[in-house]
Amino acid sequence: MEQPALGQKIAELRNGKRLTQKELAELCKVDIRTIQRIELGEVDPRTYTINLLSEVLGYDFRDAEKDAGINNTDLPVKTLKLTFFAGLIYSMNAIAVVAELIEHTFNQLIKTSVFAVHSLSAIVFFYGFYLLGKHSKNQRLAISALLTIILLPLTNLLYLFDPAVVGLVYLALCINCIFFGASILRQKSSFKKLHLIAGLTGIVQSLMFLSFNFQIQSTGLIISIGTDLLLTAILYCEYKKLKPSAIVRPRVALG
Repeated sequence: MEQPALGQKIAELRNGKRLTQKELAELCKVDIRTIQRIELGEVDPRTYTINLLSEVLGYDFRDAEKDAGINNTDLPVKTLKLTFFAGLIYSMNAIAVVAELIEHTFNQLIKTSVFAVHSLSAIVFFYGFYLLGKHSKNQRLAISALLTIILLPLTNLLYLFDPAVVGLVYLALCINCIFFGASILRQKSSFKKLHLIAGLTGIVQSLMFLSFNFQIQSTGLIISIGTDLLLTAILYCEYKKLKPSAIVRPRVALG
């Protein structure tokens, strides 16, 4: 069950049991502000909070999702965790990639190794956003992530063999990155500020990549490292939100 319907249902069930928001918060061992924000539809509660609410309110929200035809199994938690770790590798390795693109100091072996890690980690990393896009019905995010999985390794491959022929593929990648950033901005999530910053920096850096000025391109490359870390943080937050947690039994028994 998605927001705001979820918050409305929780408020309905709470009122049905004649519980105040404060009493419900105490039974679930959460802050009253958390209950208020959930009922207002401002945030999506984490799995363990949903489990506690289910027990206290005597309502299985997961069964309700199945009855409504909502399928959350299309976003595998373990795979999302893997894409997060790939994002960490991708982000750290991006420092070496940026250094090479600006300074051209690596020998062929090191350069090949760095770009191989960049390509392989990118495939797994952006697959996470493909999954998020499919899950949330954000087709633009899913498509732009899929295109990144194809275009970025292809750009790296061409750069290693003959930088002169990268041209059109690089242009397509930059344009796709702009659409990817815009899709991040449109993504429905409880982490709105994170998506806002990541989306805007992604668009800005991609526009800078399209400049004919080397200094502007270099600045865009440096900004891209921060963008990669923000995107990795998004995957981490989504993973933590979906990660199953043990249910803690409320101390106060219901009559």
